[in-house]
Amino acid sequence: MPSSNPFEEWVHQRIREKVKWDKAFQELLNKKGSDEITKNDLGRYKLHRLKEMVRYVYDRSLFYKKLFEEKRILPEEINSFEDFHRIPFTTAKDILDNPYLISCITQDGILRGFTSEEADGRFRRIFFTMDELLNVIDSISAALKMVGVGANDIVQIVFPFEAEWGCNYLVEEAVRRAGGEPVSTGAIDFDEQVKKILDTRPKMILGSNPYLVKMTRAVSSRYDLRKLGVKTIVLSRGCDFYPFTESMREEIEKAWGCNAIDHYGTMEAGMANAIECPYQNGLHLNEADFYYEVVDVKSKEPLALGDEGELVFTTLSRTGMPLIRFRSRDVSYLVEKSCKCGVSTLRSMGGIRRKLKNDSQSQGLLESLNLIKRLRAIL
Repeated sequence: MPSSNPFEEWVHQRIREKVKWDKAFQELLNKKGSDEITKNDLGRYKLHRLKEMVRYVYDRSLFYKKLFEEKRILPEEINSFEDFHRIPFTTAKDILDNPYLISCITQDGILRGFTSEEADGRFRRIFFTMDELLNVIDSISAALKMVGVGANDIVQIVFPFEAEWGCNYLVEEAVRRAGGEPVSTGAIDFDEQVKKILDTRPKMILGSNPYLVKMTRAVSSRYDLRKLGVKTIVLSRGCDFYPFTESMREEIEKAWGCNAIDHYGTMEAGMANAIECPYQNGLHLNEADFYYEVVDVKSKEPLALGDEGELVFTTLSRTGMPLIRFRSRDVSYLVEKSCKCGVSTLRSMGGIRRKLKNDSQSQGLLESLNLIKRLRAIL
């Protein structure tokens, strides 16, 4: 039975496809490709993909092979989530220093590299194959359907224009696959952006968090934004930390008279990790392509659901430049609960609280926040 939520159903369909062509996984689940996917099935899927990915990077990545050998870890020893948590983290510095050693294929198999400049002037690079970017488009399309994009709906995309296969192109293609009509305007002058909205009358606006917040504050005194007919604004966190508080949500929703949706995606993840549904009750996670953990800043041990710590993710489907236990430096927490939108098997994450700068300085605050949460639960 398909999920009533298009994003969750997309995840379930990915698992069904795995059942169809992977005999070992089919026997593990004891299911057919058309059967209903349960929460337990999703857990088995993630562990199965983790074991496959560990073997894959050990065989193909010089960086991970050396790392595993130094820590005396063999792929066949990874048989549980607890075993997997023995593997050391991958950091942004590792990517900065070793992008070609982390990669599992030669550069002629790479379609697009995304680049981020560091404070010291060096560049951090993440590589993607065509199949990986096509999958990113699919995942964004499913997420857009979840937040309300349907046939012939106009979506105005205000990301800065990039080179071929950049963020704006990926979202454009995702809107088309969702049945909508994309209009890319780029990050232009705020007043010019409002004129474009008046011309196109989009149902949804999608862009970076800081741009959309600044635009709202700059033009709301000169235009009645509520009369523009926008139903949803998706604010993307992007690869840097930008605050998204409930007071900011209230400010945007009051100005535009529509839903303000939080989205989280990093360059390392392919810009598509998690997004809120219209009920705005946590960001639903793409668990077809990622395994998520939240770890204690000091001990680096996985935390219980609901406890705040550093978000760590492992790619489950990338073949070009997979990442194992990548430290995002973003503070959040994970929850496991059903949502009114129909999601019942996927976990969700809270909004990103902040970006970690220094482990020792961050630990005390996180311990206090988690203690307060436990006390509130008791009281």
